[in-house]
Amino acid sequence: MAKSDQTIVLITGANQGLGFAAAKILVELSADYHVIVCSRNLSRGEEAVSKLRSLPGAKGTCSALHLDLLDESNIVKAADEVSKTFGRIDVLVNNAGINNDLQRLANPPVPLLDVYRSTFETNFFGTINVTEKFLPLLKKSKFNSSAKSLSSEPSSTTTTTTTNAPRAEAHAAPRLVFVSTSLSSLTMASDPASPIYNVLPVCYKSSKSALNMVMVEYEKSLRKEGILVWGLDPGLCATNLSGQGPDALRARGAQEPEIGGQTIVDVVVGKRDADVGKLVWQDGVRPW
Repeated sequence: MAKSDQTIVLITGANQGLGFAAAKILVELSADYHVIVCSRNLSRGEEAVSKLRSLPGAKGTCSALHLDLLDESNIVKAADEVSKTFGRIDVLVNNAGINNDLQRLANPPVPLLDVYRSTFETNFFGTINVTEKFLPLLKKSKFNSSAKSLSSEPSSTTTTTTTNAPRAEAHAAPRLVFVSTSLSSLTMASDPASPIYNVLPVCYKSSKSALNMVMVEYEKSLRKEGILVWGLDPGLCATNLSGQGPDALRARGAQEPEIGGQTIVDVVVGKRDADVGKLVWQDGVRPW
């Protein structure tokens, strides 16, 4: 159970991979954080929470929450449970997602349109639904009354530079994060010199490009309410996201999930406040 003064961070898809890595870093970082570990399978979420609580360096607290982005009634129930238990959240990290593009290579292949639909149902519509259901709780954040001064000025349109220095009162703002990808960048995807020019998961990256626009619109609408919003590219991490498995991705040069998880934590703790409204990654900001 969270203490009343803890910062409550809800992370979707946090029972494994990138989400679990971010939760682990936060739990080890400070007693100031309570992480709500969301999982489509409750038993796996509870197992993840057990691992986090048993960490030798654990300082913060955590709890499990059953959350399935494709189940409307479950999302409503989950938001109600959080409301009754905590009364608020202070940070929402939309991390859960899928990459079904390998289904196009199956025998027989899944039709392209079907892969698009299943991918968008989770990565786009499911994420929006979760955001809408939990937004009232984010607006009740313990930071909400003091956050508006941080978001009163529009963020810069510059997309090539960044600073990791927190603003004054960096923690004093509710935060909304949409985990995206460098593959979502139209600028990079259309540049023959870009390393992602020939990368093929078209359904996955299209869903994340669409989600980037959603993030931009949330940032504009929530700025006046003092809620800070980001898109976040964790980089290619060795997780189960693509269905290839972590080892196969490591063989392709993927970094460990803790690297991407640290980028999420940097946003949570205020180190990327200069880049509100942008698509951040560990070394800067991605172009749209």
